[in-house]
Amino acid sequence: MLKYALGPAASHHSSALLHQSALTPAPFKPYLNSHTALQRSDNFISYPQRTRAKFGASSITSRRVQGLKSVVIAMSSSRKYESMSSLEPSDQSEGVKVWRGPVAGDISFLRLEEDAFLRPPGEGEVQVRVAAVGLNFADVFTCLGLYEAAPQKNYVPGLEFSGVVTAIGPPKADTERLEPEGIEVGSSVMGVTRFGAYSTRINTDMQLVRRLPENWTFTQGAAALVQGLTVWYGMSELGRLRAGDTVLIHSAAGGCGLRALAMCQCVGASSVAVVGSASKAEFLLKEFPELKSEQVIVRPKGRGQAAAFKRDLEQALSSVGANEGFSIIMDSLLGPLFQPGWDLLRKGGKYVIYGAASMTPQGGLKGMQALGAWIKLAWQWLFRPKLDLLSMPGSNKAVFGFNLIWMFDRLPAMSPLMDEMLRLQIPPPTVGHVFDFSDAKDALRLFQTGTTQGKVVLEVKEFWDHHDRPAHEKDNSI
Repeated sequence: MLKYALGPAASHHSSALLHQSALTPAPFKPYLNSHTALQRSDNFISYPQRTRAKFGASSITSRRVQGLKSVVIAMSSSRKYESMSSLEPSDQSEGVKVWRGPVAGDISFLRLEEDAFLRPPGEGEVQVRVAAVGLNFADVFTCLGLYEAAPQKNYVPGLEFSGVVTAIGPPKADTERLEPEGIEVGSSVMGVTRFGAYSTRINTDMQLVRRLPENWTFTQGAAALVQGLTVWYGMSELGRLRAGDTVLIHSAAGGCGLRALAMCQCVGASSVAVVGSASKAEFLLKEFPELKSEQVIVRPKGRGQAAAFKRDLEQALSSVGANEGFSIIMDSLLGPLFQPGWDLLRKGGKYVIYGAASMTPQGGLKGMQALGAWIKLAWQWLFRPKLDLLSMPGSNKAVFGFNLIWMFDRLPAMSPLMDEMLRLQIPPPTVGHVFDFSDAKDALRLFQTGTTQGKVVLEVKEFWDHHDRPAHEKDNSI
């Protein structure tokens, strides 16, 4: 029988015709053009004195098991990044704190550099003093070297941030370019960037920032865009979400899952949430009291988990009256529970894969101590979900694998998507964990465990040395 190993970089659609989607370029990975330097290869930043560190020999398998790596990366881009150029500080630059990885392979390799300088914003850019930084799984994969869209050396992680605009570059000579309204020096904003957000100041394209909604905190703003855009694109553009649909949401207590639940509620779609523990199920039922207990499923573990999960899904579908099955499945895990969901996807349904968190290593991937992690990853890769392509036209189901990062090079598509999502006016995201910017490595290690609830955010305490704290901003300092 013809089998096809479903890798996250692939996108397949079966109706009468099976085709390769144009969304192949990348996984959770986002972003920009050559002017957005810090995001791409951080040539926004000049380091008068670079920190150099020596590391142990890399794993002999990490560069050779390319098939495994492409799956773990979850849809990464093959795009190459130019090397960083050194820039002389101008009279507008100042010392900037930046978390930099001299080489990928382990979170511990990150170094906090405090002598960086940032050039003035270029054409069509804004410069933002950062108040908070949102964490995403792409940050973890970047640090581990499992993210092809990211540079392997001298990288600065981070895809989203919030803060205050401190400078605006000259306008860009683009007659079709529509700048967001209300962005000026002093504006409180939230934004996204193609890497580089782990910094106390950043330049990014003006089209990738929006004003912070009224009464939102900076930590909420830093938690909103990447995961919100990810699930909104997956459900609305790929899944064609409509009122009355039934959506299965994996990892529903995480940042993406919580935004997906709120969006389903906003458009009038039913949802079934899958979480990893009973405490997360309890958390969800408090956050979304309209959900029935049958709509929140704790992932079964051990032998027989697929059969048990399918029974739980059938009960959940019955509780919401969706006898035909799920309209959309949002899967960021890509693990052994893929098949039960696929079996219960209705005719014409869409299965959207936007990550492979089930393959997230719990430690680093450098040195001999990582051998066990590589063996486990190899085993998971060998037994990853597979689909029979010959049966797909008859089943009339679609599988999409996508990575938000490709849209950061397509600003005419990204900017309207941001506006469309924000027009939903869903409540601000749930921030479950706040760390000081200086504790970024601890935050990433916690995030890597998969035990967090809500979004994990870094707060830049020095930001408040320059700005008054509004009444609605909680002081998270210890």
